[in-house]
Amino acid sequence: MSQIFTSGSAGRGMRAAWAITGAGHFLAESVDMIDSLRGIWSVDVYLSPAASEVLAMYGLAERVRNASSEKGRSFPESSKFSVGRYDALVISPATGNTVAKC
Repeated sequence: MSQIFTSGSAGRGMRAAWAITGAGHFLAESVDMIDSLRGIWSVDVYLSPAASEVLAMYGLAERVRNASSEKGRSFPESSKFSVGRYDALVISPATGNTVAKC
């Protein structure tokens, strides 16, 4: 596993938000990376509606525990970014369409 750090951090005690989209390509590898990081970082996982469907199709839904899903038009969990709760945001897997929207 490659090391993932933000500037000046040692990695320990870091908080990351991991957003999973509905892309299937590299989905298993993304879930593997989440599992690897959970021993080092505190990782909160957020799922798009399509991600929930794709995780189930690939048999990976049970591996993504305690994930938050979008509910309704408002997504209150997004306020955690505004108040600096996270040190890093990862969007993976992501398609070109997802990247274009960011």
